[in-house]
Amino acid sequence: MIHNKFNCLIYLKGQEITYNGTGFYNDKNELDRYVGFKENRALFYSSRVFHTDLQALGPSSSRYSMNIFY
Repeated sequence: MIHNKFNCLIYLKGQEITYNGTGFYNDKNELDRYVGFKENRALFYSSRVFHTDLQALGPSSSRYSMNIFY
């Protein structure tokens, strides 16, 4: 079985606000880092890091993003 080692998330289009972005969990499974949405921003991170969208936590809008797993 092939496992992806890294994720790349590229924000393409959307309102540039924090809750359109992505949240990351620490080793204690607590949401502790937020990266706000900004068009053309790319995030690279290990595929072992748990993450989530932040749209349920505050004001947000629709967004378009591209996800690449490698």
